[in-house]
Amino acid sequence: MRKSIAKSAATMSNWEYEWRIKTKSGKVKWLAGKGIPEKREDGAIEWDTLILDITESKKAELALKAQKNLLERTEAVANIGSWEWDIANDQVSWSQELFKIFELDPKNGEPTYNDHTNIFTLECFKELDMCVSNAIKYGLPYELEAEIITGSGGRKYCLGRGYVKKDINDNVTHLYGSFQDISHRKIAEIKWKESQEDYKTITDSIPGVVLKYQLNPDGTDKLIYLSKGVEELYGIKHEKALENINLAWQRVHPDDLEKFTNSIKESAENLSFWNIESRVLLPNDKIKWIHASGVPKKLSNGSIIWHSLFMDITEKVHQKEELQANY
Repeated sequence: MRKSIAKSAATMSNWEYEWRIKTKSGKVKWLAGKGIPEKREDGAIEWDTLILDITESKKAELALKAQKNLLERTEAVANIGSWEWDIANDQVSWSQELFKIFELDPKNGEPTYNDHTNIFTLECFKELDMCVSNAIKYGLPYELEAEIITGSGGRKYCLGRGYVKKDINDNVTHLYGSFQDISHRKIAEIKWKESQEDYKTITDSIPGVVLKYQLNPDGTDKLIYLSKGVEELYGIKHEKALENINLAWQRVHPDDLEKFTNSIKESAENLSFWNIESRVLLPNDKIKWIHASGVPKKLSNGSIIWHSLFMDITEKVHQKEELQANY
């Protein structure tokens, strides 16, 4: 306080200061003082001063500041930045975390909505613009994944959400929302998708059928993965076979069905390598011989999964039969 008074005296500028006092009862109060300095003939300076009790408003101010600090810390932890847009005046406000996500300097101010063409890829801005238009026109909230362009020229993936504020006439006046940096998750998804596509390319090029088969404790089963070789070996469309495993079961030769199912049960009970030769009966009564094998793995829920390979050995079996017939 003394420094503020000394400064006012030295510069003859208005005095303003806020401070705390402790009453006799031990209660803390906030006071605000304002004064206008005037120099007397003898050189002394006196102030016409007004002192107000601002305890309640100061409490509200400090609570708001604490809430803002908590919000900023929460945003930093979650990589989420918030924003609000005054549509009529094209005034945008960003949180500190949003500036960090976009790698922009807060000193340069928030970009206007029209400036968003510079911080989003073209396709993502088109999608954002459509969402914003619908929000303004129909009052609809939105959510989208967007690829942004940072201040350093890099790229990030964000999950954006937007909501509307309306006036008493039900007109949309403001949009507000958030952007969360999901780059790590998105890049992992892209890499996983690429690896899956690579795996699919490899398995589809392998003669026979590569599949991932699951048997549940209640006896139900399903195909988790199936290569396109099923169309050649079983004569079933890939999509249909993947959706309905019974189509594949129906192709097992009736005379081999019991042996086939028992081999799976034995492999499941002992978690032993599954290996069998069996016949496939096609709709035109053509018979194919297959060699099927797989490694079982038990899941925590009791289900068993086999990563399996089915190969067409029809020609090999016929050659063996011919050799036996000749001796």
